[in-house]
Amino acid sequence: MNLKDKLTIIVLTYNEEMHLKRCLESLKHFKSNIFIIDSGSTDSTLEIAEEFGAKVFVNEFYSQKQQINWFLSKNLIPKKSWILRIDADEYLPFDSILKIGILLSDIDQIIGLVYLRLQRIFHGKHLKYGTLSGRYLPRLWRVGCAEFGAKDMDEKLIIKNGFKVFKTKIDFYDDSLISPINFVIKHTKYAERQLIDIDNGKEKKISLSKKIYYSLPFELSVLILFLYRYVIRLGFLDGRRGLWYHFLQCFFYRNLIGIEQEIRDYYKRKNK
Repeated sequence: MNLKDKLTIIVLTYNEEMHLKRCLESLKHFKSNIFIIDSGSTDSTLEIAEEFGAKVFVNEFYSQKQQINWFLSKNLIPKKSWILRIDADEYLPFDSILKIGILLSDIDQIIGLVYLRLQRIFHGKHLKYGTLSGRYLPRLWRVGCAEFGAKDMDEKLIIKNGFKVFKTKIDFYDDSLISPINFVIKHTKYAERQLIDIDNGKEKKISLSKKIYYSLPFELSVLILFLYRYVIRLGFLDGRRGLWYHFLQCFFYRNLIGIEQEIRDYYKRKNK
């Protein structure tokens, strides 16, 4: 399959030597241009990228949205082509690659943004329940037909007027191999960025459910969300690894954000 003139792939990296080879191995079947947008890796990330013939750009990191917009501003992608965005710890199975090739070979001109279906793996366990898999995320878009929304954390692409969105059951896999300790360290950085969105009023404007979530004491909001995902949405069916993931990514992470926000607000009031 040769999609060099039809598809450009963007991969964001920072010290991703444990993931990048797997990611690029899956993407090489497209025979497309692959651009690595790196944030100053100090491991063998760039050597792996060059081994696969990917083109590397280095830019200081602020957010995923900023990195992608910085690269797009260079106008290196043909105007009538498509962009696939994927993280280094993600990959596409071969059947998904075939489906994307078929999709792009005969897609309606009115379609500007395509949603792919997320499947999440946590240290060898496919987490099928608790909203962790089966979510649709905007990852494939026609040049000039979509743009990022206001948020910097968990950024989402938004379709421009005059074009339509198409949701597919084409799967991509999020399969991070980092240790639980590094998982926590990574999420503390996510928390910092989410707190910026909260302080700027971007987080609470997304949906009614977000407004309700932030209107309650965070301890109650986090508990309700955890029980919704783990009990009502059957997250417990994923066994011990499912419990570990929900505890770290939902219960711990969101309580951390709430505690940090409360402490910051306390000192702001105290120092007035």
